[in-house]
Amino acid sequence: DGGRRMYYGFDSFMNHSCAPTAYSQLDPGYWERHDYRTVALRDIAVGDEITCDYLLFDWDCGEKTIPTCFCGAPECVGRIGGFKFLSPAHQAARIARIDDYVFELLQDERGAGLMYLGECAPAPGTVSVDSVPGPTGTPIRT
Repeated sequence: DGGRRMYYGFDSFMNHSCAPTAYSQLDPGYWERHDYRTVALRDIAVGDEITCDYLLFDWDCGEKTIPTCFCGAPECVGRIGGFKFLSPAHQAARIARIDDYVFELLQDERGAGLMYLGECAPAPGTVSVDSVPGPTGTPIRT
């Protein structure tokens, strides 16, 4: 599988939202089995849909690209084509929760200056990626 994420769990049945209610993270110690756990990003009321952000685990959607996103979120990016196609600002906003596979590809593309903090990553919304060179070589700032 080349380190790609396996889709056999609950998250295989979640719809996308640019403002997701949950995300899936690798369960520590279970990399070999590709066991993920789904984590709520906020309180989810009875009847609310559990959604995830497909861009956290897909670098380049290729033929699976969704040309128009209909999630309706105010922060909707408009198209689901893969993490690599997001603007630097949208990448920075998501970097704390991206899948290891996507992170490795981002690191390959960006080169030096990008480090994975793993369990030490700041809470969502407090991410600082000052050392990540943007497309023009200027550091991304959030």
